[in-house]
Amino acid sequence: MVKPEIKSMAELKGKIIGITAIGSSTDTLARFLVSKNGLVPDRDVAFLGTGTTANILTAMKAGTVDAGVLSPPFNAFGKQLGYRTLAYFGDYVEQSLSGLGTSDKMLRDRPELVRRMLSATIKSLRFIQQRPAETNQFIAKEWSVDAAAADELYKSMLPAFSKDGGMDEKGIRDALKRETERMNLKEDAPLSRVLDLRLLREVQKEIK
Repeated sequence: MVKPEIKSMAELKGKIIGITAIGSSTDTLARFLVSKNGLVPDRDVAFLGTGTTANILTAMKAGTVDAGVLSPPFNAFGKQLGYRTLAYFGDYVEQSLSGLGTSDKMLRDRPELVRRMLSATIKSLRFIQQRPAETNQFIAKEWSVDAAAADELYKSMLPAFSKDGGMDEKGIRDALKRETERMNLKEDAPLSRVLDLRLLREVQKEIK
């Protein structure tokens, strides 16, 4: 999100973008986004780590940064303050920004616990997508916003939710590639080292 006078990605040249921290997903994705639009990170655009997303919005209000990577509910708060959405990461990349992870030991020793957690997660995703009215009520209560803001937040988040708990492997590969490039690693991490979807596939079949 940006100040209202910024109308295009090109107008970010010479500006400062607020992120949570150097090396975070907000940093990696912001750098990718400006690069895709012809700007050179750290030369044409500067990045300022604020620690939290709430602090990014505070920095925007204070004029410390010109733009910021804002996730819900702060994107809705930003819009209420007059800032505008310049770009949505989902239009450029497919990347999981949250999810479930565990150890090989847990998968091996307590698979039923993992299965129950996966089942609950998928059911939660379905609830969110199939019962908007109740989800909006939850959003309004948890984030202390009015009904209109809750509805806007719901609509802004809905495209980002997985339908069944999974995501396209290309998105995972692309995310790994961005991370290995950021860390200047010579070799790409094989997908098998970080991903094991066997139990997820089983649970998906069970609760169709």
